[in-house]
Amino acid sequence: MEYNKTSIELFMYDIIAIIDKGHKESVDEVEKQIDNNNISQYILKKYNNLTMIDLESSDTNKLTSQRIDDINRAYEYNLSYIMGNESRKFGITKEDNGLLLLVAVGIMILGS
Repeated sequence: MEYNKTSIELFMYDIIAIIDKGHKESVDEVEKQIDNNNISQYILKKYNNLTMIDLESSDTNKLTSQRIDDINRAYEYNLSYIMGNESRKFGITKEDNGLLLLVAVGIMILGS
């Protein structure tokens, strides 16, 4: 699968900033948004004041639009591997650690 790894890296920095501020997401909600091919829009809209990637510019900025597409495709491509392996493969045992799951999967994506 081809995508710009910088897009994933920037998204992970955004997720880390969100976690640092004490926010949480459920694993179920994160997996649902990945399955809907909407994880980047969901996170970037909900936490727009904490993210580097500006969702609002995606209509006019081709690079931002491409980054959003890269993020969605990369996470969606790995969804079948993610679901059911949250604890065993990624060490995510609490239901409200969906943001940490995004970081763990992002590391896996960047390593592939």
